[in-house]
Amino acid sequence: MGRLGTVPRIDRRRSFNWGFPLTFSGGRHTLAWKLDADNVIEEMYEDNNDYSEQWVWSPLDLVNFTPVVRAMPANQYGGWTELSTGETFYPNCDGLRLPDTSGYWRAVAVMPGVDSDVDLRLHQPSTGAKDGFATNLAGSYWGGESDYVLVNFNLTTSQTYDVGVVNYNGYNNYTAESTVSSNWISFPDGIYGPYNLSPDRILNLHEVYLPAGQTGIHLMNLSGTVDWGVSLHGGGAIYQSKNDALAMQYAAPGGANELLVVDVPTDGYYCISVWKMTSIDLPKDGTYNLLIKPMWASGVEDNVPTVASTQLVEITPNPFNPQTKITYDLARDGPVQLEVYDLQGHLVRTLVDGGRGIGRHVETWNGADDAGGKVASGLYMARLTAGGVTQMMKMTLLK
Repeated sequence: MGRLGTVPRIDRRRSFNWGFPLTFSGGRHTLAWKLDADNVIEEMYEDNNDYSEQWVWSPLDLVNFTPVVRAMPANQYGGWTELSTGETFYPNCDGLRLPDTSGYWRAVAVMPGVDSDVDLRLHQPSTGAKDGFATNLAGSYWGGESDYVLVNFNLTTSQTYDVGVVNYNGYNNYTAESTVSSNWISFPDGIYGPYNLSPDRILNLHEVYLPAGQTGIHLMNLSGTVDWGVSLHGGGAIYQSKNDALAMQYAAPGGANELLVVDVPTDGYYCISVWKMTSIDLPKDGTYNLLIKPMWASGVEDNVPTVASTQLVEITPNPFNPQTKITYDLARDGPVQLEVYDLQGHLVRTLVDGGRGIGRHVETWNGADDAGGKVASGLYMARLTAGGVTQMMKMTLLK
């Protein structure tokens, strides 16, 4: 009987490097590793070839009033399917850092490119390769237009914060800018300005000390065809976003005035934000005055209606489970449609289709479609159509 031959042992361990550098922007990113992706090599276990882990890179330090153009971040959920470390995954994002500078109100604003959309999230500053761009302090989620997050430094001594820019959809570059309020206006009663937003800039901040009561804030366009938006933020919260404004107005066309009427709840420091609407406005130069008066004073009307604007106000809670409340204002009586759509543009639920009166209204969506079936987790759009205004706002159902 012949001697049995020996089978040589094959060592399949290998190490290698790519022949080119891999460049990552600041922020949070998922690194996923997949061996034998096409299952060419037969193995006893085929379910252990994936590995995915998240890391944090140092954010870009912004300079106030100096816009920067950034590449669209990668898919916010890219690499999640290969999750293998047991850590909590947070959305992949491009990272920016708010300057450590003076000023009582500071913000970071972004403008997505054409046919694209980014969301904005405020975070505590990152401190290491695994720490940062995780839990949100505030978030701004406006579809296809400018977003901003805001810090009220009247209420905090911390000097720096990070901002994560998340890819909602599209591939085009986006523009980012940090800005800060300068001199504040105490008990305003008159015309202030002129103020300017030069090409590629997105947002101006104006701190005001307002008495309690109804106040009119009239943005008076002086030059240019910028489609303006104006909002007022309260002084009671440290971290805010465009979503958290006490009141907002942006219904007028480009180059026109905007009038914001707001019930100021208490005496205190507030912030007026003036912003460009969309990427069409980004390259434009615009100049404006602010006429700020108590509503009992004469002169604020200037032939602009003083009733509330027609707009979606907020969706809260957001994200939600099992239900959320959609708040909207109507400037006048008339027909209203309030609908919920999925991201493919399919109508999911009609919440309102009929006449409603002037004022504020709240509708509840319980995560069901028109047939009564529960919809899947994910992103949905609330669409308001009323008084010649159509506006959409994102909301997230989590199960």
